[in-house]
Amino acid sequence: MPGLKDLDNIIEDTYDTGRASSNSQHVLTNFWEPVLSEANYLFRGVAYFTSGGLISSAKGFKRLIEKDNAKIQLLVGVDITRDDYDAIERGHFLKADLDEIIYEKWIEIRNDLDLNEHSRFYLEVISFMIAVGILEVRVVHQIEGDFHCKYAHIKDEYGDSIVLMGSNNESQNAIFFNSENFSVNKSWHADMSPTKHFERNVKNCEDWWKGIDRDKAHIIEWPEACKADCIDIVDSRNITKQKLTNQDELRILEKLNEVS
Repeated sequence: MPGLKDLDNIIEDTYDTGRASSNSQHVLTNFWEPVLSEANYLFRGVAYFTSGGLISSAKGFKRLIEKDNAKIQLLVGVDITRDDYDAIERGHFLKADLDEIIYEKWIEIRNDLDLNEHSRFYLEVISFMIAVGILEVRVVHQIEGDFHCKYAHIKDEYGDSIVLMGSNNESQNAIFFNSENFSVNKSWHADMSPTKHFERNVKNCEDWWKGIDRDKAHIIEWPEACKADCIDIVDSRNITKQKLTNQDELRILEKLNEVS
């Protein structure tokens, strides 16, 4: 079976979507889709989380569903109003209050995705992955300023991995329209980097996920109400792994993507 190392000639060291070259502009098809197709683990840390970004990423995510040992860890920033922030600082907010803010954001995203057949399929992919434990979500509440880190760590079953950092968020604008850039470090070329970028960036990903050495941020577990809603979507719509990976449905999905 192929792995990430077999994509060595496809994965570039840097991507700049402001350039005219097709490889840089079409990062969804030239980077995310082939990479996620070979991966069994993804950590993604992004500042902004939108329904459009979920639609874009889920096309690669669905390949992970077919793998028995797949795991995705998604760390996202949460928008909190100034009044809410002040209440938190005064100690008037409990975790339940933060959970309610996150739950309301999830319901907003869920409702956006449920509007048409195209995005509804992706809602079902995301809900299934959360319900069965493939996708684990944590939220960053930044005490001061905003959470603006953008990291990804991607591994395959052979132990090879890549780590990336740059300006791109998990939003549709970032993937399709913005001028964004990010750099990629490969584990099989780590010895060629005198500054040890690979090891340092992997540790940054791990520390953010675990909340290690983060004096300006709290890492919040995905609220149980959000997970319960995903489980309800899966149960009420009879969503199964077989249904989501059915080749006829995937061919229909490709057609939907061509016209969207």
